[in-house]
Amino acid sequence: MAQNETPRVQDDLYGYVNGAWQQTAAIDPDRVSAGVSTDLDKKVEKELLADLKAALAKAPAKPKDNFDKAAVLFGKALDFDQRDREGLGPILPRLAKIQGLPGLAAFNAALPELIQDGYALPFYVFVETDMHDATKYQVMFTSPDTILPDVTMYDDPTQKQALLPVWEKMARLLLAQSPLNPADQEAYVKDALAFDARIAAHHLSHEDAAVDDNLDNPAAWDTTLGKLAGVAVAAGLKPLLPSTPRTVKSLTQSIISTFRIPSMPILSPNGSIGPMWMNSSAMPAT
Repeated sequence: MAQNETPRVQDDLYGYVNGAWQQTAAIDPDRVSAGVSTDLDKKVEKELLADLKAALAKAPAKPKDNFDKAAVLFGKALDFDQRDREGLGPILPRLAKIQGLPGLAAFNAALPELIQDGYALPFYVFVETDMHDATKYQVMFTSPDTILPDVTMYDDPTQKQALLPVWEKMARLLLAQSPLNPADQEAYVKDALAFDARIAAHHLSHEDAAVDDNLDNPAAWDTTLGKLAGVAVAAGLKPLLPSTPRTVKSLTQSIISTFRIPSMPILSPNGSIGPMWMNSSAMPAT
C-alpha cells in the first residue's frame, strides 16, 4: 500500500481514522507526543493558569480555602524578583546536608529523614493502589526519571545531541551559584550524565509504560531487600509504613535485578539538590 493511501477500515482501524492526521501532525518541541490527550492537557493547563491568576487576585493574605491556598502558592512561584534575590539560598541547607554525608553508613543513617524530606534518591519508592485489589495498597519501586523525557530519545543521536547539552548547560549554571568548587561542579555534571545513561538503559519508554503488564513485577519484600543489599531501605521506610509489606512491585523489573552499590558511593546534588549516586559504578549495572 502506498504511503499516502488510506487503509481499509477492516484492515487497520487506527490508520483509517488517524492516518491523514498522523502524516501532518507536529509534536511541540517541549513534548514527546501529540494527540487528543496532549491537546486536552494543554487546554486544561491554559484554563487552570487562568483560574489561578483570577483566584490570586482575590485571595486573602492568609487563605483558608484550599484553592485560595493553591493560588497563593502559584503567586509565589511567579515571584521571579524574590527568586532572583534569594538565588540558591533556600536550598543551601539541603546541599549542606548532602555534603555532610561522607559515605554509605552516614547515608543509611540519614535515609529515613531523606525520604520524608523529599530528597532525590537513586531509587524511588512510593505507595500505590494494588493493581489486582483496589482495597489494598502496594509498595512500588522504580528508578528516578531520566534527564530526557523519554528513553527512546537516547537512541536518536539527533535528539540526544541536541537536548543533553541544554541540560548540561543548565546544570553548570545552577552549580556555579553553589559553594562547590569548580572541580566538584564539573565532576558532578559528568557523573550525573554517566548515571543517567545507566538509568536510561533500564527505564521503560512511555509506550512500554502504557502496558500494565510491563509494570506488574511483584517480588517478595525480603528478596527485594536482598538485591538492594547495602542500602537500609527497610529502616528508611519503617517510619512511613504501618507494617512490613509482604511484597514490593518494581515498575522497571531490570532495575532491581541489576542494582549495584559501590563500597563508597559519591553523594552529589542533581538538578533538584538531593543525594544521588553520580558515580558511574553505581546502580544500575549494564
